[in-house]
Amino acid sequence: MNGWRTGTAGRASLRRLVQCGVVVGVLLLGVLLLLSLMAERSMQDATSAEARRSESLRLAYELRQTSDDLTRMARGYVATGQPRYLTWFQEILAIRDGTAPRPEGYDQIYWDFVTDTGVRPTPFGPPVSFATLAARAGFSTEELRLLASAKARSDALARIEEQAFAVVQAGGSTPGPAHDRATALVNGADYLHAKAQIMQPIGQVFTLVDDRTSRETALAAGRARDWSVGAIAVALLLLGGMAVFAAVTRRAVIGPVLNLDDATARIAEGDHDVRAPVGGVSEISALARRFNRMAERVRARTSELELLHRVAATAHQAPDLPAAPLTCRRRPARCSAWSAHTRAGRSATSTGARATSSSRRRSGTAVPRRSGI
Repeated sequence: MNGWRTGTAGRASLRRLVQCGVVVGVLLLGVLLLLSLMAERSMQDATSAEARRSESLRLAYELRQTSDDLTRMARGYVATGQPRYLTWFQEILAIRDGTAPRPEGYDQIYWDFVTDTGVRPTPFGPPVSFATLAARAGFSTEELRLLASAKARSDALARIEEQAFAVVQAGGSTPGPAHDRATALVNGADYLHAKAQIMQPIGQVFTLVDDRTSRETALAAGRARDWSVGAIAVALLLLGGMAVFAAVTRRAVIGPVLNLDDATARIAEGDHDVRAPVGGVSEISALARRFNRMAERVRARTSELELLHRVAATAHQAPDLPAAPLTCRRRPARCSAWSAHTRAGRSATSTGARATSSSRRRSGTAVPRRSGI
């Protein structure tokens, strides 16, 4: 409670107590809100890292899939000589280079439906090259280099496939030496080795992307966890502060108020000796002291009134003074009783007068002088 403004007798002020409680509560709530926002932001970072991971792996898989699609179209054209395979082969290259419209959902199953039914499963979108998509996906420099290497090797393989197309177009679509040479170009050991050379950097990209995005996701999740732990700690601190504030308020405010209320009820029932305990914050302790001074004055005034009442009752019960001599002559025994009763009444009257004079002097009222007899 250091720093509270103190009132009477060095006690803490109620206003200062409330101000400190409100300020501390607002500060803790602000810190809790900030930590919660930071935890939420870290969770969003983790989600974004996971989304980048999915996008990067999707593009790497797309490069691998287009290479397989090119091989399938090349072999289909060499085997059958049907122009549609050549058309699809050239379209795949154009889509990858960004010179033809890119179908929506192109990274999903696409050419399997086209080769089976001839129907496009999704509409076309704007043309976008693979290099542009890779740059947008946030690949690292090493990953971009590997992707460029894989694309270059795929383009080189496409030139081998175009040589096979030239053989077919020159008359190698029918069985014979030319057809066998075209078939060897797209199925031979050199072709398969070139195919494997394409997949090698793509496989490295898969590994690098998985490691990088896993680290990013783990780091973001770790930060979110740390911020969440901090938020929980501040929340517990806030609850503890509320408990402390409630205990202090009960001891310094509610308890003294209840004591003062009990003392007020007892004095209203006629218990003039009751006093309120002085405690709590400065405002309530000052109120208790003023209550005790008031109760003391009420008790003193009540005692004076009771004394005056007894004096008046005694004077009212005294025998008639003019008839006293006659009564004394007729009944001497009663005269003796009357004399004793009269002396007692005068003594009580004198005592009441002195008490009234003393009360007036304490209250500042002038006491009238008695005239001499």
